[in-house]
Amino acid sequence: MMKKSLLALAVAALSANACAFELGTDSALKYASEIKFDTTDGTELTLPAGETVDVETGFSITAGSVRYVRFDITGAEFDTDSVVAADLAAAGLILDTDYSVQVSAVDSTNKKYVIFEITPLAAGAGDMDNEQELNFSPKILAKSAANVTLQYRLYETGVAALAGSDAVLASKSGSVISFAKALSFKATPNAAIGKIDVAQESKLFTTGNETDLGTVEVALDSAVLWTDGLATEAEDLLSDTANANSIVISGDFSSATDVQLAGSSIDPDNLTATTATFPFANAASVIGSGSITFVTNETDAISPSGFTTTLDLTAATNSSATDISGGALGSLEKNGDSQEVNLSLKPKSEGGVYDNFVRISNTSSLAGKFFITVIADDGSTASLALSDVEGQPAELAARASTTQMRIDDIYAAAVTKGFALSGQGKLRLVVEGEVPSLDVQTYTVSKDANSFATF
Repeated sequence: MMKKSLLALAVAALSANACAFELGTDSALKYASEIKFDTTDGTELTLPAGETVDVETGFSITAGSVRYVRFDITGAEFDTDSVVAADLAAAGLILDTDYSVQVSAVDSTNKKYVIFEITPLAAGAGDMDNEQELNFSPKILAKSAANVTLQYRLYETGVAALAGSDAVLASKSGSVISFAKALSFKATPNAAIGKIDVAQESKLFTTGNETDLGTVEVALDSAVLWTDGLATEAEDLLSDTANANSIVISGDFSSATDVQLAGSSIDPDNLTATTATFPFANAASVIGSGSITFVTNETDAISPSGFTTTLDLTAATNSSATDISGGALGSLEKNGDSQEVNLSLKPKSEGGVYDNFVRISNTSSLAGKFFITVIADDGSTASLALSDVEGQPAELAARASTTQMRIDDIYAAAVTKGFALSGQGKLRLVVEGEVPSLDVQTYTVSKDANSFATF
């Protein structure tokens, strides 16, 4: 990135060819809305090098006669203490040879207007016609990010000019300065995000042990200016201290062993179960883009989750930049349907009173594998393929169902995976299938085996 000192030299070298700002014709110059304004004395906004606010006289000025040029400002103030005659020039003419300029009056109280006295000199070029261009270099003090407009009026007398009379020889007005965000941050979800693969106990994605959640991008608008009239830089907006600025991704990272930004792994200290934080070494390094990659630890089941992004900022001294929400990345979802059984009574083999049964149905028109996650009262789990349960297949055909599975059989399969009951010995089940839709029914048989209840 070109530093401002070097950029200033480059701009100065080109200033002779700088484009003028035509009042009432050109679009307003954009300055950064993140500027921290001095609300008491105002913050000086400098026009780009070589830039002036240009307007035609709109009425001829005869050599030797005196006319009064008044500029009014809204949305900001003039630095009236610094106004000098050289702030107004006649394009193509030589000051004090072809014409003379003096500061007639300034609004020292409200700082809303300046008045110049301009006189064509007979010894020089003589008369000015109505198309003579005047170049004004305003000294602007802004106290907020309000749009700034200038009004030009040409008067015959100083009295009329000082009064701001409607009896003008010519007038023109236009917006000179507007404000826009210099810094932006956005997240773009990955449309082809990997699914959580229920066939692998939800510990891997269909794409393997990692998936791309999407991209994040921090950008600077090169058309937005800082107070010095140069393009806004990261150092203008942000603290240059290491780790002062960061991208924070929020979501469920409980099964992640790594999260990567643009291929670089996260510092383990910056990865928690709910956030992944990527700090930057300095202000300039904040600008850029990269993909966010979720890498699973292949041990814990991956939880379905959405992911949101925040650019966590520390503003520079003269900046009011604040945190920016970048929106959502892609969401992690399982590659099929699922249904929960929220209450299954204690297995009879462990002292339960009732026989519990479960029936799983593939209600879709596609065949697919099925899986069961068994959950104890204390939250511990065991993941089973349907075929781990005695007498059950790994896959159900379209519209097919299992036989009536005893809870004891499902529990026995879970025990082989290291599962143990806790609390009152109740179970919860999560049934997942690699199919678009499924249904789970559970029921309990009475002690005398004469009736049953579903729930």
